[in-house]
Amino acid sequence: MRNVLLTGCIIGLLSGGWLLVLYLAGYLTFLTDLVSLLAFAKPLRQVPLLAAAALWIPAGGLYFGLRNYKRIHDGKFTFRAALTAGLKIIMVAGALALLFALVYWRTAVHGAVNEFAGLAVAALLAGLALAVTIALVLKDK
Repeated sequence: MRNVLLTGCIIGLLSGGWLLVLYLAGYLTFLTDLVSLLAFAKPLRQVPLLAAAALWIPAGGLYFGLRNYKRIHDGKFTFRAALTAGLKIIMVAGALALLFALVYWRTAVHGAVNEFAGLAVAALLAGLALAVTIALVLKDK
C-alpha cells in the first residue's frame, strides 16, 4: 500500500507541477485544448504539444509504479492485482492533480464549471484506460 500511495503522490505532484509550468509558460487554455484533443474537437496541429505531453506523466508514473509493485511481490502479478493497484494509484494521483487543476482553474483561467467538470470526466476516463492498458502489459497470467 505504501508503494501505491507514494507513486500516486509523485504522479499527482508532477502533474500539478506541469500545470504550473504550462501556466508560467503562457499556455493559459491548455486544459480546454487538452479536452478538445480528447474529444477530437480540434485538429491535432492546433493543440499545443506541451499540453498533449501532460498525458505522459501519468502513463510513465503508472507504468513504473506498477512495475515496482510487481517486483515487490516477487514478480507474481495477475491482471486483477495489477488493475486494482493501478486504480488505487490513479485515484491518489487524480485527487492531487484535481486539487492543482481546481486552484489553476479558479485563479488563472476563470473558466466555466461545465468545462472543468468535462475535464475531470475526461481525466478519469484517460486514467482508467491507462490503468487497464498497463495492467494488461505487466500481468503474468
